[in-house]
This record gives sequence, structure tokens and C-alpha cells, in this order.
Amino acid sequence: MSSIVTTPISIKTVENLVLKHVREFVSPQLVAKPVVSVLVATFNHRPYVQQCVESILAQGTNFDFEIIIADDCSTDGTTEIVQRLQAEFPERIRLLCTDKNLWEPKPGVFAVMPLAALLRTRGRYLSIIDGDDYLSSTAKFQHDVDFLEANPGYNLCFHNAVVEEEGMRQELKRLWMRHESNDRDFSFEELAAHFVPPTAGMMMRNLGLDLPNRPWMIFSRLRLIGMCLSTLSDGKARYFAESLSVYRVTKSGQAASEMHPGKHLDDLLTHFGMLYGALNVDFQFKKHVALTEGLKKNIERLTESHFRHSALVRLETVSIGQLIRVMIRRIKGRFWNAVLKN
Repeated sequence: MSSIVTTPISIKTVENLVLKHVREFVSPQLVAKPVVSVLVATFNHRPYVQQCVESILAQGTNFDFEIIIADDCSTDGTTEIVQRLQAEFPERIRLLCTDKNLWEPKPGVFAVMPLAALLRTRGRYLSIIDGDDYLSSTAKFQHDVDFLEANPGYNLCFHNAVVEEEGMRQELKRLWMRHESNDRDFSFEELAAHFVPPTAGMMMRNLGLDLPNRPWMIFSRLRLIGMCLSTLSDGKARYFAESLSVYRVTKSGQAASEMHPGKHLDDLLTHFGMLYGALNVDFQFKKHVALTEGLKKNIERLTESHFRHSALVRLETVSIGQLIRVMIRRIKGRFWNAVLKN
């Protein structure tokens, strides 16, 4: 049984890690009042990161935007590429680089660099793009901002994306949202039960991090899901079926590795429980039913996926339903014990 985080690391400790290990490249020429802040998280993305950043720089907009690149001590030449890009586009790019990898310096802290970048965002809107993904339309930012500006009741919009796997032939590429061919709203309940937006496809209102009141922003490896659900606590989400970005499946993809249900299932489900418990408190239990049902569905979905991919389970003698019920009983108590301790 894997260990549970019971004492999240403090904001001050994270700040000290950043001060000690992070070097910042920022020019006085950086745009003064960006409407959109774009966070690009990179680690060993040398074959892809230039295309990622260039696809952002190519966006045609009638407003300013900034790019904040957080490179977590890449060892494959990524750092040199993003340093060159920052020097070439000082009016657009702010760069954070580390002298050691800060992905998990001690139990309870995950992805310090994206958090450091988030703290530097200044735009009214926020876009987050992994360094191995890219935008396939030069009109994405303008489209998203126009929609959010015209529809104040929406706090998040997202597009479909093409999934591009290493070695995949062009004709075999598929859409991220294969069964959603029409534009529509997504409810808080739907996204709490199964969070589906592709990262590079999203644009959200930048409502601030409020770290003193949201410790899960520091310790949760599901931080992005928490941010989006927090953003939707008093607003709606809009989905657009048109594909405007590309999600790459790579061997170095940190997010895909961490979220794969075949790896560290207990820890992943524990983090879902801790996050949803923390959000319940944040929302003063106004979303209790949606979060409880959403947590249950995530347990079922991830547990079923785990056992379908596990070579250690004899599915001919034990049904998936039985296994799910066993795992729910096994993990349910651990969730809320962890939440209460936090």
C-alpha cells in the first residue's frame, strides 16, 4: 500500500525552492498588459518544444499575450532551445529554468515549476500548453477570447484536439473527443465525473490562485482539474467540436504517465479523493452531491481501466463489477481520512 500525503508542504517552502533553484529570463520589453497568459511546461521536449512555442507566437490576435515557459531542468537540449526563443522574442516570452528537477523534491509537492509560472501570470485569461503539444490554428486565441468576452456567464471554453502518437500514420490519427461532434455546454457535474478537455484546447478566466485558502494548489498532482472545477463553481463551460490543437502522446509525456490508471492506482485515486474533499470545503459544500457522485464515477472508471489493463488479474473468474466494488471499499476510507488530516 502506497503512502498518503498528510502534511502538504508550505507555500513558503515552495517559494524558497523557487528562489534557490530557479533562474528567470525576463526583458523590460515584455508586453505590459497581456490579455492572455500562456503557460508552457517543458521537460525533455527537445524534438517538439520549438513547434509548440512557434504555434503560440503565430496566433493572430487584436490583443497582447505573454508566454511563460517553465523548463524543469531538461537534460536533452530543451533548455537551450527555449533560452534562444526567449532571446529572439523578449516582448512575448518570460522564461523560468531550474538547476535541478523540482517535479517531486519531497512527498507532498508536485510540479513546482508550473506553480511558479502560474504565480507570474498577468492576463485576464489563462491558457496552459504542454511543451510537446501545439496549436493547429492561428485563430484559436482570438476565437476563445471573443467567446469569453461576449459571454460573461462562461468561465471556460475548450476545443477538440487531434491525438498524434509517436510513429502513428497520418490516416490513423484520431480526435480526442471522438463522440462529441457538435458544439455544446458541459456541466460541472459532467466534468467532475470525467474531466475530458485536452489541455492545449482550453482557455479559462484567470481568477487567481488564492494559495493561502487552496493548499491543494501546492500538493495536488491533479491541480489543473482542480483549477478548472474551481473556475466552474460559478460559471459554465463551452465545448467546440472543431479541432484547433494537437495532443501528442510521447514516451516523455509526464501528464500521461502520471494519469495512466495502470500506474500507482492507489495514489491516483487518493489524490482524486483529497482534491474533491478540498474542493467541497472551498465550495462550502454547495457542490457536495456533484463532487461525491463525480468521485464515485472516477473511482469506478479508473479502477475498471486499471484491471482491464492488468495482466495480474484473472478476469475469467472475477468480474469487473466485483473488482470495482472491492476497490471502492478498499480505498474509500483512505480518501476521507487523508482529507480530514489535511
